[in-house]
Amino acid sequence: LIEADNATALKWYSKAADGGNGDAMRTIACAYEEGKLGLNKDESKACEWFNRLIGSGDTKAMSNLGYYYLEKKSDRVIEWFERAANYGEVSAIQGLAITYNSERYYMQDYSKALKYWQKLVDMKKGSWVMALSAIGHIYRDGDSTVKRDYNKALEYYKRALAEGDKEIVGCIEDVEERMRRKNDDNCFITTAVCETLSKPDDCYELKIFRDFRDNWLLNQKDGKFLIDEYYRIAPQIVDSIKKLPNSKEIFF
Repeated sequence: LIEADNATALKWYSKAADGGNGDAMRTIACAYEEGKLGLNKDESKACEWFNRLIGSGDTKAMSNLGYYYLEKKSDRVIEWFERAANYGEVSAIQGLAITYNSERYYMQDYSKALKYWQKLVDMKKGSWVMALSAIGHIYRDGDSTVKRDYNKALEYYKRALAEGDKEIVGCIEDVEERMRRKNDDNCFITTAVCETLSKPDDCYELKIFRDFRDNWLLNQKDGKFLIDEYYRIAPQIVDSIKKLPNSKEIFF
């Protein structure tokens, strides 16, 4: 009975599609894309039907083609997303954000991802709460196109939390911890020694010690306790040494 119903439905959808009905074309395209209405999944046929829709100016079809090419890792992904986005198609704007945000799709560019996530936030459409979190991640991590900014990351994370994204709490705690460490780095004994030796803040020695702290010590049973203890004691040691007339010799 189900097979018969599918066949009947497909028959009438096909007649309507042949008559230029856009909804019918979309239904058939999605049926091929998802393997419904008794049809086997066939991406190439789905693509053909989406192309027919595009001929009628259907922006959702343009966006669907963008997602099709996104999974195929084709260079045409940007072309179709941009065409649909130019008409204000929300799913395409989100597609561009996803494309530029993820290494998976080989076109990662945080500045462009930021632009499209921000559009969703400004419009309050699509997955705009997810966009708040995504923007927070971009500012937390930074890259060659967007400077790392923990304050902005925290701002967007808190906005996401206020909109109901409870899973972002861990990210807020992580950024607050990073900010605390960054501020405390100015008082570290190792930093004071490196300053005496005229070494920059990103010198090899400091990178090694920070890597040891963040990627090994913090993961040990008493790691957090030891780090907190160091934060408490180290500034006092540095201040005491700096007051001595031979402080440079001691640090050296």
